[in-house]
Amino acid sequence: MTCPKCHDRLEAVDIRGVRVDACPKCAGIWFDAGELKQLQASGPSAWVDLEARIAPRSEEAAVWPGHTMKVCPQCSLPMLAYRFLYDSNITLDECNGCGGVWVDDNELAAMAEFLERTEKELAGLPKTKLTPEEMDRIAAKARMSPRTASGIGGILSALRSITLRPPGQ
Repeated sequence: MTCPKCHDRLEAVDIRGVRVDACPKCAGIWFDAGELKQLQASGPSAWVDLEARIAPRSEEAAVWPGHTMKVCPQCSLPMLAYRFLYDSNITLDECNGCGGVWVDDNELAAMAEFLERTEKELAGLPKTKLTPEEMDRIAAKARMSPRTASGIGGILSALRSITLRPPGQ
């Protein structure tokens, strides 16, 4: 397979029982369908460990002029750019044909850092009643308006107060 970014030949790399394909020139990594999640499931530091193992051959090879369309190294279809998570600024490329994902150099470390930061934010939220400001923040993360989030919160509160009775009572 060839790198969708710099067109160098990809090399197989084994980490924590997962075999991925990495570009020795630009340090991008190709994950076949499901491999990215499989590696994440092996431990929170897996992405960072893999990122540390693969370094670009030169600073020039790591530079990419903006985000342009890439072609899947497995099935040669154009890949679609998408955000790692809605409120992150990390852009990955996925092939709709085979489900593979291309990750540029340093994006795995950025993804791990983003997840860690988000986890800490969520851990600080109260377990019961949320303030309007917290609802706004959650609504933004969930891609819904504060009004919708508030409505859903009201529905959930109402459902908690209902006592279920068997039919006919």
